[in-house]
Amino acid sequence: MNRNGCTNFEELSNEIIYEIVDFLDTYRAYEIFSNLNIRFRNLFTLSNFPIEINLFNISKSSFQQHYEQFFKYNNHRIHSLYISNPFIINLIFSSIKNDILFTQLKILYLKNIDSDDCNDALDYLVSLPQLSTLIIDSFKDDCDKNTIYDKIFRLPALKYCNLSLGDGGAMTDGLLHIAYNNFSPIEHLIIDYNIHFNELFHILSYVPHLRRLSIKCLTLLYDRMPHTFSITLNNLTHVSIKLNHINFDQFQPIMINLFRNLQVLSISTSMDNEYMNAQRWETLIITHMPHLRIFDIQHNTSLFGAVINSKTCQDLMNRFATLFWTKRKWFFTHQHYYLERSNHGFFYSIQPYRLAIDNYSIDFPNANEITFGKDVYISHDLIIKISNSMIPLSQITKVTINSDSVCFSNIIKILYLIPNCKKLILTSLSLEGRDFSSLRCTKNFRYLSHKNTITNITIKSCKFKEVELLVSLCPRLQHLTINVLQEEFQSFIKYLLSNNGNNRYLHSLFIRSTDFHHVYKAFYSLNARFYNLIVNSTIPIDVDLSSISKSTFQQYNKDIILPNKHRIQSLHLSNACLYDDISSPIHILSQFLHLKTLSLNNIESKYLKYLLPKLVSLPYLSSLSIICIDLIRSRTPIYYRIIRLRALKYCSLSVERFDCGESSSLTINEYSPIEYLNIKHRISTNELYSLLSHVPQLRRLYVSDISNLWREYIKTSAFVLPYLTHISLGLSSINFNTFEEMMIDMFHLVQVLHISIDNNSDQMYINANRWEQLILSHMPNLRIFDIRHENWSTYIITINHNANQVISNTRIDNFT
Repeated sequence: MNRNGCTNFEELSNEIIYEIVDFLDTYRAYEIFSNLNIRFRNLFTLSNFPIEINLFNISKSSFQQHYEQFFKYNNHRIHSLYISNPFIINLIFSSIKNDILFTQLKILYLKNIDSDDCNDALDYLVSLPQLSTLIIDSFKDDCDKNTIYDKIFRLPALKYCNLSLGDGGAMTDGLLHIAYNNFSPIEHLIIDYNIHFNELFHILSYVPHLRRLSIKCLTLLYDRMPHTFSITLNNLTHVSIKLNHINFDQFQPIMINLFRNLQVLSISTSMDNEYMNAQRWETLIITHMPHLRIFDIQHNTSLFGAVINSKTCQDLMNRFATLFWTKRKWFFTHQHYYLERSNHGFFYSIQPYRLAIDNYSIDFPNANEITFGKDVYISHDLIIKISNSMIPLSQITKVTINSDSVCFSNIIKILYLIPNCKKLILTSLSLEGRDFSSLRCTKNFRYLSHKNTITNITIKSCKFKEVELLVSLCPRLQHLTINVLQEEFQSFIKYLLSNNGNNRYLHSLFIRSTDFHHVYKAFYSLNARFYNLIVNSTIPIDVDLSSISKSTFQQYNKDIILPNKHRIQSLHLSNACLYDDISSPIHILSQFLHLKTLSLNNIESKYLKYLLPKLVSLPYLSSLSIICIDLIRSRTPIYYRIIRLRALKYCSLSVERFDCGESSSLTINEYSPIEYLNIKHRISTNELYSLLSHVPQLRRLYVSDISNLWREYIKTSAFVLPYLTHISLGLSSINFNTFEEMMIDMFHLVQVLHISIDNNSDQMYINANRWEQLILSHMPNLRIFDIRHENWSTYIITINHNANQVISNTRIDNFT
């Protein structure tokens, strides 16, 4: 301890230092700490503390440096290893053939591995006594799967196995032999590729302890179903499977013999419509799958020589609506694809809450608008229910559809029922793969285009073809609000400004989320009038350079940015190369006198230090966001510059520090007008206290992680935040006593409090009496209290009083 009662970083115990290192990449931590002194170097080179190695985004040259300096001397400490570069995979496993390394390895993820390297790796993995998780993602389809299976099933401790071996792999020597003696301990198996049943059957003979099984696609095209099943899977409770060319008669023996203890079945089928035979499913489940509690089916129907219409759909739904299905809360619906009668459709299970409409009669005599919620699936059945309900559809003038997956044909059906609709609001549209011209030629489309009176349309997400079709459907359209893809913006403008007859009444167009760059490209070359509107206007513009290439930027900078510095009200930068460009706007930022919003993402600290002093000259800058991509030694100079911005109301910062010591306190007598502060980096209690003492107008505060590892909480001066009402805090290494002091000192007027506590073993956070005393005595205005507390054994969360779900492992005894 020093004379101020504060602990220096060098005085921390090894255990605490290891906890700090957990937040960093292992090799990066080694680079930071190993050269400080002998003690820290020994902590990394002589310790047995387990480490994780992630080599997903590393080049071969960088890895070779890592390998020589750290990797090969610490392989006995590695308990998880993630590799995606095939050169690195080859380098690692070719260099250890004669050595016993990775003795503590538990998790291995090999991505982009070829068959030769995979075989080499698996030969070695047999010698690892603790390897419990293996994920293999091969980029070749021609691997010898039998050889891979044989080696995987010999791994002595494997519990979880996820295989993605490609869909074209060969079984060079036929099928695996059925296992009789040598079994694998695998409990969770994921097969993320197409597999034939006989191949799967032989695989399952090796995993008698299997509990969960997931298969991308199971095929029986050239196989024969065995007459007898010599294996049993007594522990198998969860299955997720897609079937290809397997009819119900072929799949039923699999369920009877292998799935009899199943609790959860998720199945995707096609072709054979026996899968829609409710009575057959009922008999199978009662007789052979008595423990099933979740039944999720998706079936792609095809009735050759027949049609699917409203009557056949209703008959199908009635068969799946008997007491057997409803008492288990298993509900289903059906949709056929096209507007006219069709022999293709989709039958699938849905969540119980989606059938709430069946629990009451709809009778709203004065209703004039209808809204479909986000979770409402708009099917043919639902449309029939609406048409037969007591809703006065002729009175409806506004339709809102919040579903993300509504098809165009069902929108036509809905509008057909609501002849006086004036306003239509959509989240998205889908043309469901139909030909554009064929849909326009349908009888209902032609009728609606002549009769509907829609004048106002809002679409939150759409493509050009979808809007073109909708405008054709609604030729009396006057107001259009759309959110378009940037690359299609020019096509939108050309279509809407053309004399096509469908938009002759359109006089109001609002396009959301469109960067001025695309507006410029769409309009400036149309004619002299539009060129002058774009180039010589005084209308404020927003400039987003987040996704612009360097070559495109040069032209855009010349044509738009430089001539219109006085018009730019928001500027967003995230392309790192533009910060270094001599023509970049950051070098003349002080000339953007009307700039209100500035976002600096992926910026290096050297540019940040250069740029912040220039912002003081911007009289209207009210919003500032910064994400720094490298580490700095002190944030104090950055805070100082930000506090001096005299118009700033919103500030979001993500600036990580390089060292682990405290930043120096702010010692200026200036105060910021900031009202909303978002701190996305880890910050100590003292640093936060010092910063907040300079923002007396603060109303909302968000801090992702408050830490108190290195210093005690020290109050340097008293201050009040009289307007601070909303707080969201992340707490990882701060105990409740310190947190309580902070609340009493700074946050006693708060009205809304959100707290997230991760990996914090202080159980006082779930002491109801302590919270009650704190809130009654020091937080009298609190009206919303939201807490998420999680440690290694238990968690507690607050839930809405209308929540309809039970949260397990929640310790709530003291809060009731």
